[in-house]
Amino acid sequence: MKWYSPHVNPVQGLSILPKTGNLMKKQHLALIALAVWMTLVSGGMILMQKVDLEVFFVFALIGFLVVMQFMELKFVKPEYLKSVRFLMAAGIVIFAMIVAHKIMDILVRY
Repeated sequence: MKWYSPHVNPVQGLSILPKTGNLMKKQHLALIALAVWMTLVSGGMILMQKVDLEVFFVFALIGFLVVMQFMELKFVKPEYLKSVRFLMAAGIVIFAMIVAHKIMDILVRY
């Protein structure tokens, strides 16, 4: 096992971070933000005792779209962005199906 000793930077002091200066990649931060958002949504639904999979999906999709908007790069388009855009489109289609289902339920009642 290789041992990494901390290096001393005169400006920052003692640091165990790599010398590249990047704390985390944007993908990791986006994943953490989305996980925290989904945990808050599910926790709120449990506290209100109103657990509904459709509502959870809508809030999770909103969080996913917001995180992806903040994560999007202006000048560089990575390869994984194609699959993420496909996932976003699939989520929007499922969201439209949920909305159509809710509208049909309302129309059937009256």
